[in-house]
Amino acid sequence: MNRINVNQKRLKALCLGFLMLGSWYTGSASAGIIIDSITANFSSGAFFKLEFDDTEYGPLPYGPDNIYLSGVTGITTGFTTPGAGDINVTMSDFQSGYIGAYINELGVVSITSFFLTFARGDLSSVYDYFLDITPQDMYLDYCPYSPTGACNKQNAVWTSLTGGPVGSAYSIVSREAPPSDVPEPITLSILLLGLLGIFASRKIRKPEAAKAISA
Repeated sequence: MNRINVNQKRLKALCLGFLMLGSWYTGSASAGIIIDSITANFSSGAFFKLEFDDTEYGPLPYGPDNIYLSGVTGITTGFTTPGAGDINVTMSDFQSGYIGAYINELGVVSITSFFLTFARGDLSSVYDYFLDITPQDMYLDYCPYSPTGACNKQNAVWTSLTGGPVGSAYSIVSREAPPSDVPEPITLSILLLGLLGIFASRKIRKPEAAKAISA
């Protein structure tokens, strides 16, 4: 009788230990990365900067894969050619493209490839433009201001700063995504073991209680 009670106490203590361990081990799911902005710099001070929403990329490592361009909230461009600075590039002018990226275990974002095309009009009137951006260069056909409103088409090319297959000098602003509040599988498993153990100990106790009454 005493031996059974001792075993029950040990089992109960073990189950309580599992419950305490499960409640203590509440490690959150591994966080991803949120990309705030990507800036690519070209020769003569030309650049473009994309700003993103709070889309999370993960779990880490992530990719190589494409960044969701649907999450781009704005673009800022800088051109050093006379008249090109008046060209207002917006995401509503986006035609096609992609940006490939890889995010390692430490959350460091690397650009692996990209191609972006923006266009407005058919290059027949003032401020129409066609902008093609690759890792090698940024090419612009544009119509600067003209008193007549007609297009006096001009073009400009800015080369990447560092060369190579993905040659532009990038500036990437990113941050760690907030950890998930959903418990990890290992935490749930420990808690489940504790609950099952307590349930089993109660099942064992009932026959012993009945024997004690009959005695």
